[in-house]
Amino acid sequence: MIPHTSNLQAQSNQPHFHDLASMARKLGISKRSLTRWAQNGMPTYQAYPRGKVLVREDEVLTFLSRHQKQVGHLDALVNETLLELQQSRGKDRN
Repeated sequence: MIPHTSNLQAQSNQPHFHDLASMARKLGISKRSLTRWAQNGMPTYQAYPRGKVLVREDEVLTFLSRHQKQVGHLDALVNETLLELQQSRGKDRN
């Protein structure tokens, strides 16, 4: 599912950086989803090893457009979602 992007506006040519929590709120998704996207190649920025992780608004949207799934593969989407739910429940039990 593609998150709501209507709240995202390019107001200038300057990149807009957000921490994961604020970007997640802006998109209407969980911070966990953004973290997973970062693990799958979405660019992130961090000034020092334990510093706050930032993302650029334009790069998040580019990442989403490149990883968009076709709706015609509904069975695959359902199976993938079920698998993710099962895996997350398994982690919660440990």
